[in-house]
Amino acid sequence: MDETSKTLFLHGQRLAPFLMGRGIDIGCGSDPVTPDCRGFDVSDGDAERIDEFVDDEFDFVWSSHCLEHMSDPRDALGRWWKLVRPGGYLILIVPDEDLYEQGCWPSVFNDDHKATFRLRGRSNWSPVSVDLEWELRSLGAVIRILEVQDDGLVVHQLASGPNRVGLVAQVFWGAVALGLKMLGVTGAVRSEVTRRRGKLVDQTALSDCRLAQICAVAEKPMP
Repeated sequence: MDETSKTLFLHGQRLAPFLMGRGIDIGCGSDPVTPDCRGFDVSDGDAERIDEFVDDEFDFVWSSHCLEHMSDPRDALGRWWKLVRPGGYLILIVPDEDLYEQGCWPSVFNDDHKATFRLRGRSNWSPVSVDLEWELRSLGAVIRILEVQDDGLVVHQLASGPNRVGLVAQVFWGAVALGLKMLGVTGAVRSEVTRRRGKLVDQTALSDCRLAQICAVAEKPMP
């Protein structure tokens, strides 16, 4: 399931009031947030400089798992904010750095990620960490929703930086993993074995709708 569809499946009822009127989906791919919103993707221009390609204001600006691919996410965020009309909403979905990257940089799961995101405080490991709450408030946004969404995540399969597993354990669990692969076993069992081998597990890649992200809904105040 695509990330926007996954988020709406789990949290669509809460987000629906912010998705009314004219909207634009930045980085929509083949999974737009609403059927009639304007889509903006690579073929339409550089999302990092979107205000040079889109001269308009919208009731909502949605972007799911796109901001982390921008080389300067703070600048991109400011440009995306320009597209929100007063009284409208910027809705952002980004990976949570501790739940997705799990203490490893560069990202193990996506080598195009250029930033990690947290809600508040300092990151104790990421050199490219962005405090999403601070950035939104610095734009003058009124925060309507700001939360970590970890639906379905299995906590004990998370790591805190690169895990060190002895050679014997690596060989044993490697053999188990090979056996499971030959038997066609997938899903949570394979993930648990991967974790025991000392490798990070991307739980969001499983088919059971797990999230490891931050969701923010920011309202632009009326003048």
